[in-house]
Amino acid sequence: MTYFSAWIERLPPGQSDPDPSVHNPNKDVFKSGLSGDLQRPGILVGPLRDWANTQGAPIRGFDNCFIRVEVSAEQLRHFLRNGSELGQECIEAIERDIISADRYVIVAEEF
Repeated sequence: MTYFSAWIERLPPGQSDPDPSVHNPNKDVFKSGLSGDLQRPGILVGPLRDWANTQGAPIRGFDNCFIRVEVSAEQLRHFLRNGSELGQECIEAIERDIISADRYVIVAEEF
C-alpha cells in the first residue's frame, strides 16, 4: 500500500529553500487539506515533478518518492489550479493565506 503526504512551506523573506535534509522549525507550514488521501491524493510526486519541469521551477529531493519544489506565490497559485487535484474549497483556503511577495516550497512524498 502506498501512503501520500504533501504540504506547502512559506520561506522566510529573502531565503531560498535550504538543504531538504535539514529540519527548520521556524518555517510557516500550511498543511490544511493537504494530508494524503489513499483514494484520491491531491498532490503527488510525479505530477508535481512534471509541472515543475514545465515551469522551470527548481526541484530538490532525495529520490523518486520525495521532492521539494520552490515557487513564487504566482507559481503556487498556478500549481494549485492547474497541477494539483485538490478540491476547490481547499485551493481557496490555501490561496487566502498566500502572500504575493513571499516564496514557497511545495513538498510531496510517497512511501
